[in-house]
Amino acid sequence: MIWGAPGIGKSQTVAEVAREAKIELIDLRLSQLAPTDLRGLPVADHDTLTARWYPPEFLPRTGEGILFLDELNMAPPAMQGIAQQLVLDREVGSYKLPEGWHVWAAGNRAEDGASVFQMPSALQNRFVHVTVEANFDSFRQWALGHGMHERIVAFLAFRPQLLHKRDAAQPAWPSPRAWAAANALYQAGLTVEPAVGKGVAGEFTAYERVYTSLPDLDAILQGNGKSIAFPASPDARYATVIGLATRSKEQKTVKNSMDWVVEKSDPEWIQLFIHAKLDTAENAVREFLSEYQRKEDVSQGTYNLITFERDTIDTESVPLSNENTLQDSDLDLFYGAGFSKWVDYYVKTLQTKKAGLAILEGPPGTGKTSFLRHIIRCLKETPPLLFHSSRKHRFALRSRINRILAQTA
Repeated sequence: MIWGAPGIGKSQTVAEVAREAKIELIDLRLSQLAPTDLRGLPVADHDTLTARWYPPEFLPRTGEGILFLDELNMAPPAMQGIAQQLVLDREVGSYKLPEGWHVWAAGNRAEDGASVFQMPSALQNRFVHVTVEANFDSFRQWALGHGMHERIVAFLAFRPQLLHKRDAAQPAWPSPRAWAAANALYQAGLTVEPAVGKGVAGEFTAYERVYTSLPDLDAILQGNGKSIAFPASPDARYATVIGLATRSKEQKTVKNSMDWVVEKSDPEWIQLFIHAKLDTAENAVREFLSEYQRKEDVSQGTYNLITFERDTIDTESVPLSNENTLQDSDLDLFYGAGFSKWVDYYVKTLQTKKAGLAILEGPPGTGKTSFLRHIIRCLKETPPLLFHSSRKHRFALRSRINRILAQTA
């Protein structure tokens, strides 16, 4: 059972899960059905003088997929009672849900102003409950992957609190769903006010003025940005970085953009560029990032360390050698009793997983970098990249890049 405020994408998320898993999705709005619509209709059997229940055609008979009971708590108690049997027993009347089908549900919360019925405790207890919230990083991934205009994405990066902000006094207010509608209006040359409300639309219009003073993004994309300075104001910085990420399509323009961002900005803006670029062009950014690795043959046993320090970016090639690894006794001594067993598990996980992300955090001088070197030397093959940040901020890359280890001070 997925709980969350209206407009944050609960239904869209379930549809994306089904699409990525390549399984069917049947979306039922129980609030639009009567009890007989789900249980079926009784039909007389004149031979046995009994009534047989004919189930509805929209319930699945074969295959595998998700039977999604959307807006479940908007259905009246009678309908929720029918759904109760379907959720737990996987049957209703004479109908049985085939193996391979999963029953999911979603509902809005009363505190968000939704017109809902109280869900019976017996039905509540039949679900595993998950509460979801609007999150800009997740929205940015979806938005850039679906062609949302860079100005809307940059505005929300600058003002993430406006991604979802319900206004009970206004019919239009910002939410992920509303911003998707606003994008359609904006790309058609119309105002976004009907989708997100007057106040937020005014802020967006004011933010658009920053685009009149941005650096020459086309020159940066073409590799001619050496004399172009990074903007001073945060709003212009967001617009510049998001603009470069969305406009760089080929490996050359991606590399030129990253070269400029690395040379001119701080690690937080480098991080934003990489995140945004991963959202827009996964294959291109993989090719580009390979340019930032040392050219040593991986088969010869080296790994690549990329270090962000103030305004510079450096790489270091470290040889893989079991002779230089720490002994189990050293691990337990330096990091605590039993730590070596965890290391064994971690190394096996890295060797079997195609992608993943691990973040090590701790005060300076606690041995994070030494531990990273030990882990890498234990691997049979080296990860493509190892990011290390010595700045005091969380440096996290999404797991689309193969096996990244990162540590922050």
